[in-house]
Amino acid sequence: MRFPTILRRTLRWVFRLGLAGGLVALGWFLHAWLNPVFQMEAPRPIETMEWTGPGPTAPVRGLIPYPELLKALPVDWPGWELQEPPYGTLFQHQAYAYTMARQVWVRPPAQVEIRVLDVRSAPFLVESLTQAVEFREEATDHYRRGIRTPDYYGFEAFYFSEGRGEIQVVVGRRLWVSLDGYGLPSPDALWEGFRRVNIRRLQALAQRTE
Repeated sequence: MRFPTILRRTLRWVFRLGLAGGLVALGWFLHAWLNPVFQMEAPRPIETMEWTGPGPTAPVRGLIPYPELLKALPVDWPGWELQEPPYGTLFQHQAYAYTMARQVWVRPPAQVEIRVLDVRSAPFLVESLTQAVEFREEATDHYRRGIRTPDYYGFEAFYFSEGRGEIQVVVGRRLWVSLDGYGLPSPDALWEGFRRVNIRRLQALAQRTE
């Protein structure tokens, strides 16, 4: 066999291997891009954080105080009970800070966690949800799709075989409303909880503190 023939065959195999590697890399990138913006976490009990010291440059000024956010959470939810009293927090570390109000509703075996955060100092979160609006996937056992209304925009997902889902939206381009549910027969419970969040109050808070 001539040397040029061997060389051509070797180069052909190198090219094929490179092409295969490129396809694998492209597949991994598309998989990561098409996955939900927010990954679900397993239910966890409400815990207080042990502080190691606030970041001196955290942009706390201008954040909506968490007592105000607490007033936007559902006051009641027929058929559901609060796992424990709602609580609020101010978190600050270096160049990042947020205020949050959180509560967890249960109707065994179902559980829905509702959070409202002022993420004024984290515009990347708002941008992520802006991009998620354009996403849509429908399958036999789940759906993931963007949400856009005059009052809010974001993302929702539900996995029927697992009974879990989420709603993630932004109000006033700074208030992040998050619902995560587990043990649910359908996504209706998530939306029922979402409708009990006082969106009008959040809109007014966002406008008042701009």
